[in-house]
Amino acid sequence: MIKKILIFTTKLINKTTEDNIFALSAQLSYYIILSIFPFLIMAISLLCGYSEYIYNILNSLSNVIPKEVHNIIYNVLKYSVGSCSKPYLTISMLIIIWSATSGSAAIINGINIAYGFNTKKNFLFLRLRGILFTLALMISMQIIFAVIVAGSSLLLFIKGVSIFEDYNFILIDILRFAFAFFAIFIILLASYKFLPYEKVKFTYAYPGAIFASVGSIAGSYLYSRYVSTRVVFINSIYGNLSGLFVFIIWIYILSIIFLMGAEVNYFAAKQKNGKSAG
Repeated sequence: MIKKILIFTTKLINKTTEDNIFALSAQLSYYIILSIFPFLIMAISLLCGYSEYIYNILNSLSNVIPKEVHNIIYNVLKYSVGSCSKPYLTISMLIIIWSATSGSAAIINGINIAYGFNTKKNFLFLRLRGILFTLALMISMQIIFAVIVAGSSLLLFIKGVSIFEDYNFILIDILRFAFAFFAIFIILLASYKFLPYEKVKFTYAYPGAIFASVGSIAGSYLYSRYVSTRVVFINSIYGNLSGLFVFIIWIYILSIIFLMGAEVNYFAAKQKNGKSAG
């Protein structure tokens, strides 16, 4: 078993190096950073009815993600929720969608490189797929938050049952992380399944989705702990921009984990049928 894990790890590292994943992750990070704030503004403008649950999810992740990253996302969230009813959001929606798709296009390109698929698609085709992915993500977020609302109602019911009184806090903490993991897993699974240019089976998409979901939470937690022990050193170097640099590095780490999840899917498919993920 250990030998198989070592062999797989070696192959994964070699494939990651061959596909130049670290450089590709840097490129992906750049486009995600450009698009993430327009995307959040647009997403939250469509999810105003769930603002309480969005805050709850963000607060439940406060111990996982770096404090500086949490503050940046919280400020954008607060601004977006406060602007929900303002008409300029609907007037400028097309511009916001176009800005948000720059990250989607980079994600699509990165997944296809990891899968070994042809990436020579024209700019408009890639942007169109990016727009469709962004809109699909909006719909999926609506569904996910509807599930979370139902889950919260279930939690309130369980909380009222006397036999669970001693376990309420533990249960709530577990379910909060479970909801966050569920949301991340569904989005990653959909990305690995539907964004490649060739057909990919669900059985080939979920190994990487599990890997990337666990890796994102674990990587964010470890990075958060590291930043908390080096906060004075980071502030002495970057000063008022320290939060921004922590955020940029966090996005880069998540980009590496995301693309490595696609690489895991590549090997999962290759092991089952001797071919690429298609």
